[in-house]
Amino acid sequence: MHPHSYKFVQPEQGLFTVVKVDEEWRYQKIMVEFQDDIPHGGVGIVETMVQKLGTMLGLESSSSPDRAVVVIDFLSPVGEYMTSEDLIGILTRNLSHVTNLNLHLGGFMGDILARERARILEPGPAMNVLCRRLRQAMPKLDWVDLW
Repeated sequence: MHPHSYKFVQPEQGLFTVVKVDEEWRYQKIMVEFQDDIPHGGVGIVETMVQKLGTMLGLESSSSPDRAVVVIDFLSPVGEYMTSEDLIGILTRNLSHVTNLNLHLGGFMGDILARERARILEPGPAMNVLCRRLRQAMPKLDWVDLW
């Protein structure tokens, strides 16, 4: 995922697998923590990182019907300034091509929800509201939760 600094999290626990799709090797399960120092307000940098990750994931394929499992987190405190709308837009533009996506969002998502909780007008817990909005924007999304 050059030029961005990242580390694969817990590959020894089987949460890092690749599959061959149309003669290319793609990630099927990946846990990644982006480690770049992202300046405050660097939503564009976050999008570039997720975009690069999205190009490395397998697409819908009859040879790979399993769920794609993706865990994303950031070392930088992006949850302090990023909004749920920013995140939904980034994920939709860059990961909506993946069928049966099982998405786990790291601590930054908790920061976003904690900051936005008071402004959410829809009924229900903040995470449920976010999940509902993500599923509307990404019909191929199978599951989303905090990691």
